[in-house]
Amino acid sequence: MGKSPNTIMGNPSGSRDDGEGPPGVNNFGEYCDGYVEEPMSRSPSLFFTSRYPGEPLPRPAEASPQHTVVNRNVHDEKLMWTKISWNHGGSQVAITGSWDNWESRELLQSRDNDFLTIKLLPPGLYQYHFIVDGCLMCDPECPWVYDNSGSAYNILDLQECVSELPQHLAMFEPPPSPPSSYDNRLLSEDDFSKPPLEVPPQLHLAFLNKPSSSNNGDQPPMPHPSQLNHLHIQNQIGGEFFALSSTHRFRNKFVTTKHRLKDAAAFRRFLPLVSITLLGVFLLMFLLRFNSISNFVTPSSDDFGEVSIRTGNRSHVRQILSLPKQTEFSLKLEKRNQLPPRNLDLYPSLAKDHITIVLYVHNRPQYLKVAVDSLSRVVGINETLLIVSHDGYFEEMNKVVEGVRFCQVKQIFAPYSPHVFPNSFPGVSPTDCKERDDAKTKHCKGTPDQYGNHRSPKIVSLKHHWWWMMNTVWDGLKETKDHNGHILFIEEDHYIYPNAYRNLQILTELKPQKCPHCYAANLAPCDVNARGEGWDSLIAERMGNVGYTFNRTVWRKIHKKTSEFCFFDDYNWDITMWATVYPSFGNPVFTLRGPRTSAVHFGKCGLHQGQGEAIACIDNGMVNFNLEEIDKVANINSDWEVQVFENQPGYKAGFKGWGGWGDKRDHRLCLSFAQMYHS
Repeated sequence: MGKSPNTIMGNPSGSRDDGEGPPGVNNFGEYCDGYVEEPMSRSPSLFFTSRYPGEPLPRPAEASPQHTVVNRNVHDEKLMWTKISWNHGGSQVAITGSWDNWESRELLQSRDNDFLTIKLLPPGLYQYHFIVDGCLMCDPECPWVYDNSGSAYNILDLQECVSELPQHLAMFEPPPSPPSSYDNRLLSEDDFSKPPLEVPPQLHLAFLNKPSSSNNGDQPPMPHPSQLNHLHIQNQIGGEFFALSSTHRFRNKFVTTKHRLKDAAAFRRFLPLVSITLLGVFLLMFLLRFNSISNFVTPSSDDFGEVSIRTGNRSHVRQILSLPKQTEFSLKLEKRNQLPPRNLDLYPSLAKDHITIVLYVHNRPQYLKVAVDSLSRVVGINETLLIVSHDGYFEEMNKVVEGVRFCQVKQIFAPYSPHVFPNSFPGVSPTDCKERDDAKTKHCKGTPDQYGNHRSPKIVSLKHHWWWMMNTVWDGLKETKDHNGHILFIEEDHYIYPNAYRNLQILTELKPQKCPHCYAANLAPCDVNARGEGWDSLIAERMGNVGYTFNRTVWRKIHKKTSEFCFFDDYNWDITMWATVYPSFGNPVFTLRGPRTSAVHFGKCGLHQGQGEAIACIDNGMVNFNLEEIDKVANINSDWEVQVFENQPGYKAGFKGWGGWGDKRDHRLCLSFAQMYHS
């Protein structure tokens, strides 16, 4: 590289040198939010719906006295036994909390697959963190809150029990039950044939525990319990009555109670309250509706996997998301995407810790043949699933993939590709503006980019396809939507070395200890012309676009930046990520790789538009690589240190983009892809 790199050592304890965080605690809350492996088997940390009502708490160092028990005379208080457990994986689990001002760590005892401890504490409200393999974690199945910086803490609420024995209820005289409570008629068949009432839409939203202000674009997540008080006026024969109703919902069940006031004077007294309340409700609904339309807010990424689009309501969702009306061909492709992988008879199961491979392709069959041939020689390829994502349907490309016999393989086809809509958006519409047309004088459709050029469907398809693929692979396919491991993304002009898969397994295993601030692992240097340094060390550098792999935690961080991705005026997905998405994370986005490349880029064409009428842009129709023996077996040493390249050339924050992505229709379609599997 020609520079003197900085060196960092492996850091399995997860400590930081900046001195932030509670005393005695290695504050890796931010790092673990997006950069390290997810040790939990069911739900990743820090991305879930809060289940504890209230405003965000202060940071632990600023916690108010009621959150600690330091200097309290515990002998004068009633102590309470409480069990704290962790059942989300890990090899060593400790706990630290506000009960002693975060000054100590206590190891939890391991029993089977769980970790637990018993604590004796006075009644009160406490914050606490789990420390799982040196990384701060928050249990999503226990009450938790955000602090002012956006970090999550579990909450332990110990309330002194009040006996409900009869002697405590001696002064209470229950009112007599009204006759209406026990003289109801028996339910008939007609009652059971009625559909259940719909839950009021207001009960699906809550504004408590919304993440920190940095996530202004996120819609509040749906809470488990909620309550709605509403007022109702109804005219009947013999007079009118005024009703006060309350609806309580817990998950998908709800109950409504109603109190009626027939007295005219009572009605007149409550009429101003009714008017004001209804006005407030209508105003709130208008603001929510206006905000959702104007900002096109993407759903919270905290509820991944819980909500998906079913076939029955797909047309309704398509209308809400402003997706193009699908053709018969587009619908057929969408159905093909749901087919199971092929070669299940040859490879009936996947390895437990497999890394799924996604191959992103366009219409370049000669390139695809080279890439597939290289994959067939990869050691361990038969242990995993290969997903091939097509930008449209091309018969020659399809035949190449159908010939794969070395692993499970699944094909997915972008149903909204310009290749699928040749005569309408997102393809070419007859009324579309072209090149530098003026929309007003030409009476054509389209919004030009920052350089005055109108959209080119084949060019914008590069970004659309990548974004659709990402959302579909992570959140739409049954084979991968619950996959918590890493996913490797490669392209049709990448030649993959035989040792790539084994090297990647080693890198993803070493990343949490060797480079906890790394987001991903890469098979190749970020400079596509480089082949590595050959040092006896690992390399941490900016994320490259050849053979990059990351896990669901990182994908959620990317998905939260949908607006940044969809509105940046550049048709390249990778430049968009480098120039606007990654910088918005607030920390340098590093990836971990080995000192020798395990994949190379052999493409000669600048754009992935397909070969079209021209000849395939590949030298003599074939590619020859001189592989050494070291490239055929895993060549990464777990004892190596990490060399960090902090300052590297490339697209960074502030770059305005190359254009080609100025049409508002492309922005809306991009935003729709982010919402397809979350409603």
